[in-house]
Amino acid sequence: MEQYSSSVRWQIDTTIRVLTLAGTRVEDKYIYTLIHLISACPDQHAYAVHSTFLALRENLKQEGLVVFAMWMMGEFGQYLLQPYTDATLTAQPVTGTEILRSIEDILQNPKTSTKVRDYALTGLIKLAVKLPSENFAQVNTLVMSQMNWPVSEVQQRSMEYLALMDARFQEKRREFVKAVPLSRRAETLMKSRSATGEEEPVSSGPVGNGEKLVDMGGKEETKKSDIKKEFEDLLFDIPQGQQLPEQKAVPESTINILEEVFKGIGTAPAAQPAIPASSTGGANLLDFGPAPAAPPMMTSATANAPPAADLLNLFPTSSAPQASFAPTMTAAEPKKALEGVKIEGFSDSNIRIEFEMDHKDTSKSGERHIVASFIPLTANDITALNMQVALQKHVKMVKLNPATESTVYGNKSNSVKQEMRVVNTLDGTKPIAMKIKLTYTCQGAAASEMKLVTFPLNA
Repeated sequence: MEQYSSSVRWQIDTTIRVLTLAGTRVEDKYIYTLIHLISACPDQHAYAVHSTFLALRENLKQEGLVVFAMWMMGEFGQYLLQPYTDATLTAQPVTGTEILRSIEDILQNPKTSTKVRDYALTGLIKLAVKLPSENFAQVNTLVMSQMNWPVSEVQQRSMEYLALMDARFQEKRREFVKAVPLSRRAETLMKSRSATGEEEPVSSGPVGNGEKLVDMGGKEETKKSDIKKEFEDLLFDIPQGQQLPEQKAVPESTINILEEVFKGIGTAPAAQPAIPASSTGGANLLDFGPAPAAPPMMTSATANAPPAADLLNLFPTSSAPQASFAPTMTAAEPKKALEGVKIEGFSDSNIRIEFEMDHKDTSKSGERHIVASFIPLTANDITALNMQVALQKHVKMVKLNPATESTVYGNKSNSVKQEMRVVNTLDGTKPIAMKIKLTYTCQGAAASEMKLVTFPLNA
């Protein structure tokens, strides 16, 4: 479509029409291409966001259109508050309440995918600084509504954005959610447009199956794979480098807009030097190479050999000559059980939470078993106990059990417990970290607290 489009306006209208009719079947790369093109055309921002919002009202089931609309409203939602009129479109201003109601309809639909919820939450946190101040409380309510969604990724994003809406970040919030910087390709389009004085940038060549993109002068500029990489994550927060668990080197990460929220999370230590191999070769019992030849039978001639030949001292030696028979191995000492890691995750005047995680050597398939113990610090009963957990992206929730009881009885030795199983996909590189939200009632007063819990890196 890019190859034969007559103008940017035509390409915007055509893509929105396609997303309206078959948004669930449109590949992400075409949505990213349109976002890339609109970003390079500031004079099309108001038209594009108004056209998208009008199309969204009647087509909430088209996922591709919803994803595109969430991105557009997050980046250019301020234009919706103003009327727009030109030769092809006349749009009335939209109130902040109407904008948020459209997002609420999407989030309340139980069939809405995790991908759409991520885009919607990011759009909300961006709209929080673009809409009038009277809409701030409504944005906060919508973000909080996703904290109980069963997918941990949505819970985590909701808790991160809820933290950004705290009064502590009031002065820095606008900096955190500022517009996404233009890509290299978008900057090229803008410079070419400025140089030629054109009202709209011309087509930049095919993106679908074309091997390369062509700029204004017909020069081969950027490979399709580079464009795809630039728009791989359009959730506005600049992605951190993800690595396979076995990789130890961590690439230099880009700016993280949530740095203030998760400040202090540990980073990977220097790689440990490898243990040098023993010069005796076959003495290494963990060497799973070809099986060594069977040792010869001990004779009187070899009985007096130096004891250094037996590196692990598993066989008894004696200075007296021995008869010709095979030695008997001594019984191995039983292996001591490895202890787990225990940390205090939360404490106030009424209750303390201790987290205990099993040692990694006792885990199965990379799973770590974590038990949270709720210990009362007051003689009064604690009721309506509820703890919600959100994990960082590199930690996956396998199972989260409810607490054994919702009431913690005052000064009782048997504490309430809650168990979970998680997998750290970057074990050894990043620690297991979780954000908890604890709510309870004590003496008729409701309490709500959030705390970041981080386990030791090599635990």
